[in-house]
Amino acid sequence: AVFHDEQLGEQLSWSTRAYRNTYTNQRWVRFTQAGVQQERDSDENQDGAISTLTWRPKVSWAHEFVLEGGVDYQRQTNLSERYRTVERVRSSQIRGWDYTLSNQGAYVQAMIRPVPELKIVPALRVDRFSGQLVDQLAGSTLPLNAYGTVPQPKLSVVYSPWAQASVYANLGRTFQIGTGIDAYRASTQKNDLSASLNDGWELGVKFSPLEGLDGRVAYWEQRASGEVARKLGVDGLVDSGGQANVARTLRKGYDLQLNLRPTGRVSGWVSYSHQQALITAPDPSAPTTLGKEIENVPHYVASLGADYQLNSDWKLSAWGTAQGSYYVERSNTLGKFGGNVLLNLSAQWRIQPDLTLQLQVRNLSNRFYEYVWYDSGSWGHSPGDGRAFYATLAWKFR
Repeated sequence: AVFHDEQLGEQLSWSTRAYRNTYTNQRWVRFTQAGVQQERDSDENQDGAISTLTWRPKVSWAHEFVLEGGVDYQRQTNLSERYRTVERVRSSQIRGWDYTLSNQGAYVQAMIRPVPELKIVPALRVDRFSGQLVDQLAGSTLPLNAYGTVPQPKLSVVYSPWAQASVYANLGRTFQIGTGIDAYRASTQKNDLSASLNDGWELGVKFSPLEGLDGRVAYWEQRASGEVARKLGVDGLVDSGGQANVARTLRKGYDLQLNLRPTGRVSGWVSYSHQQALITAPDPSAPTTLGKEIENVPHYVASLGADYQLNSDWKLSAWGTAQGSYYVERSNTLGKFGGNVLLNLSAQWRIQPDLTLQLQVRNLSNRFYEYVWYDSGSWGHSPGDGRAFYATLAWKFR
């Protein structure tokens, strides 16, 4: 990565970042005992540049005013290959994708504080995409879906009339496009897929009524204009495209979070998030899914934990996590799976200022849990780890 920051004047600053990320992965998988072993290779390069200009003028009509604008460019060049193998020896190639995806974006954002207790942040961002996928085995080229220009307006307001609490509200839009081959227009596809526009809002309160106690409570909703989801196959040998149209959806929920620090040595936390994901306008090919829940979305996730600092070198921790069960398909008729409650312990010893040893026990009670999915008559069961022990040695370089 390359960084450049420059102060162009007393009120104007400029920042530029350029970077490259590379990712290479080779693995062998077999999804069922009778299934074919596969070698899966990924070679990905991500290049990008971000440039922002920030103006902080002194104005008479506001306590504080900041105007910021920026542009960015990101490009992926990816190679995804798969082979049938026997004892990790290749027998035939079953995938050869060479694809690119470029993203150009620009945004403008203001931070307005008319009085010290009120902060208003309006913003607008626009994005465009381009790219293509070359299927080396089929000898074909797929263009990217014509997503067009995707506008994303946003507004954030924070009101802090008291030292112990603040009220905030967020309103805005995000978007969703396909991933992998699902971002590109297949030869059998009649029309280009549009980006799913996800419009949502959130209202919350942050509070700290006492020293050593703080928390957050929030409610949110999000409506998607055309949500898409990945089809989950069990074997997935060729995977020539697995995008399913969920159509319009409504997600809504609330978040609760509490942090405690009763003494200098003891701290704890508890968090709970509840979500309901419903289909409000179904895919025309599946009209009975109207009002049903989206698959693989648990109603809640929660965590609870505490840390005890014995002294400057030793820290003990205990924490648990839980999640609710979920439907595995959109008709909601095949039952729910995936609920679990897990307990973990940890001891951390700072041997030297730059050297730390951590010992962990995960899933202390050895509970059985699994991730379950269903696709076109086929079930998949992926069990989680039983009781497991971990040792980590961390060394900081100065």
